[in-house]
Amino acid sequence: TFAITGGAGGISGASTSTGSDGKANVGSWTMGPTPGANSLSASSAGLGAVTFNATGTTTQPGFTADIQFIGSATGSQQAVMQSAASRWESVITGDLPDFNASLSAGACGVGHAAYNGIVDDVVIFVEIVAIDGVGGVLGSAGPCWVRGGSMLPVFGTVRLDAADVASLEASGRLLDVAMHEIGHVLGVGTLWSANGLLQGGGGADPYYSGGNAIAEYQAMGGTHPNPVPVENTGGSGTRDSHWRESLMTTELMTGWL
Repeated sequence: TFAITGGAGGISGASTSTGSDGKANVGSWTMGPTPGANSLSASSAGLGAVTFNATGTTTQPGFTADIQFIGSATGSQQAVMQSAASRWESVITGDLPDFNASLSAGACGVGHAAYNGIVDDVVIFVEIVAIDGVGGVLGSAGPCWVRGGSMLPVFGTVRLDAADVASLEASGRLLDVAMHEIGHVLGVGTLWSANGLLQGGGGADPYYSGGNAIAEYQAMGGTHPNPVPVENTGGSGTRDSHWRESLMTTELMTGWL
């Protein structure tokens, strides 16, 4: 006999017999209407009761990155990119309004097809192309269409260097590169100036002035006078659009792997 013992949920098939394997199953168990602890007991004459515990939660809208591949990415490379997108989906806590978009083929500068429909929350076109040969630039990325007001992306592109992608995958570093490039699509380094969050760009001590980032930088022990320190060396694709390598070292969004 099964019975609800906590959480005010409901069951069906409360009284049942074991099968030939000795197992008995409740018909169904529905959590109670209030998030929190729920419990269910199972008992049989002459035996002690067993209690099952579960926690009811509410379902919140999640952040979704729709990865669309162009060209020659292998199945394993596609799986790595999907894992990178899932990592960002797991740490972004908000949901953006759906966006009804009409994008012509190739409008984002890579060989994507036309897109007409609802975007939830961002579409990222991924292409493996020749960039600069082995080493050097491993990839490039950024948004190509942003929402008015919030300046958060609707579409973006990731380009990985065909000369490097196989060796990155073999060494287990492709996931880091993929996560890094998706970070740029989402706005890290690429939308700072547009949102008034990059201070001192082009100078000796550029820094990012977003309040949440400053709090996190200081919580992890950062002590630079102007937080959060932004890269002040490198070319146009590195300077002013990454955290500072000399201080952050292995942080995901510095400019060097």
